[in-house]
Amino acid sequence: MCWLCGGFLYVLPNSGGSGLSLPQNLLTWLIIALVLLFCAFSKQFEGVKISSLSGGERVILLGVILWCFPLFLTRDLDWFQNALPRVVALIVLIFLYLTLNHTLSYRLKSRYLFLHVIVNACLLQAGYVILQLIFSPGERPYGSFQQVNVLSSFLATGLVCLLFVFNRNKTEQKTILRYYYGFSIALLAGIIVVLQSRAAFIGVIGGAGIVLWKGFTEKRTRSYTALILLLTGTGCGLFILYVLPIFFPGPLLPVIVKTSSNSARFYMMRLTTELIMQSPITGQGYGSFEAVFGQLASTVWPGLEAATVTHPHNELLFAWVEGGVIALCGGVLIVAGVIRQLWERGALKWYGVAFLLPVAVHMNLEYPLYQSAAYALVIVLLLLAAGVAASPVKEEIMKNGVQIKPRFLRARIFWGSLSLFMIYFSFTGLITQQKLTQIEKNGLQAFVVEPEKTMSAFPNRYSQRARVDFDYHVALLLRFNKDRDLTLLYAFQKWADDFLKTHNDPNIYNSMIRIALLQQPSQYRYLCNEAHGRWPKDKRFICDHSDGK
Repeated sequence: MCWLCGGFLYVLPNSGGSGLSLPQNLLTWLIIALVLLFCAFSKQFEGVKISSLSGGERVILLGVILWCFPLFLTRDLDWFQNALPRVVALIVLIFLYLTLNHTLSYRLKSRYLFLHVIVNACLLQAGYVILQLIFSPGERPYGSFQQVNVLSSFLATGLVCLLFVFNRNKTEQKTILRYYYGFSIALLAGIIVVLQSRAAFIGVIGGAGIVLWKGFTEKRTRSYTALILLLTGTGCGLFILYVLPIFFPGPLLPVIVKTSSNSARFYMMRLTTELIMQSPITGQGYGSFEAVFGQLASTVWPGLEAATVTHPHNELLFAWVEGGVIALCGGVLIVAGVIRQLWERGALKWYGVAFLLPVAVHMNLEYPLYQSAAYALVIVLLLLAAGVAASPVKEEIMKNGVQIKPRFLRARIFWGSLSLFMIYFSFTGLITQQKLTQIEKNGLQAFVVEPEKTMSAFPNRYSQRARVDFDYHVALLLRFNKDRDLTLLYAFQKWADDFLKTHNDPNIYNSMIRIALLQQPSQYRYLCNEAHGRWPKDKRFICDHSDGK
């Protein structure tokens, strides 16, 4: 809670990307590990026993097993390593939810505590957005998420939670709190409009619509007030976006045109569907999407308009194209289990659907959870707030003045050990990420001057496996420019051949083409055709095969 409302606002240096390449994600996993460690040694801890799970939790767990199973059928080691982090992440998040749900001493006020944490975290992000608008005019703000659509979806989630709290919380005797809620609703609505994220628009319209619809049947006056506040904030956002620049011309906020984004999205969906039809039962293999999508895109105009595509921007399609029907069924079961959990006695039912709708929409239009582990943590809090908690095990009573041996000792040791490993992995991964970021900012000179010493200085290379491997081998070209040692070129070619079987990178293709142009004319033609198919608009790959130039 302190992390979402405090530490998350400070962004450590990084080179962008997703997953463990971002320090915020490593820090979030560190926080998750600390929470699991705390739970493992709490009095109420009882582990995760199948017999104590609710029907919805059992369906979720079955879905996770099915979703993860295709990983072990993956035939390529590089593909396996690509997919392993997201599989492990899902398993940890599910067990975090189950552990908290069966450990926390849950009361109604805890539900509002979780919601207030999310709401206040969103308001802090909104303040961050305002500062970015002031100090970086003309640029789209992104808060501490470093991606505007993830920020927008997060704010949409907070706004839906805030509407629920505004409708349901008893604030008649707390005028200041009522005004605080009202101002916050208008503020978040206005900022979401200014950020111009369609995923957030769809999510907040659906989620807010459900909350207001349910609110009209319970507290009609408050729901009307909430609707007026929403419309007021939306109107202010539209005014800032479209009217204010007329009176105050200047680089305040760009209005984003979505035409190219629409065409790219339809292209991506069309090719993903073709890949699914090629292998609908078994899938292409976990971790394979970037490779097989690039191969297909090289034959279908306009190819890869970005450097690469690693995700089809739809989580169910992603599961299907890589893991086949087994993974798809796993994803569907996870959704079904969540819905069943929301309809348990004492759960929030439609309100829970409203809480989860913004992130559900975003997960089927982009891939927010790969870009922000903090958002994944918020989903766990939403499930805890919207569902009904299990009754935690009662502490055993002392008998004749002697305390009975603690229960679930093996489970405590297991979860404690796992948590300590996660703490070590996340902390050393963060150190490695920061060192690697500094090396990249210095033009990879450390890899050029002292490559072996630099590699040995990383305490956790696996956490940044792909980046370390990429930077080390790209630096071989810099070393060749300095030493003119042909063995460096051969080493780079060998690595690049394997790299391009899994990834798409126009700069690596360009380097390989330039090397082949001098040494292997037949290989040059092949590489040029492959690169031109993927990036037909890139002038580097408009090659004249008649003379090899």
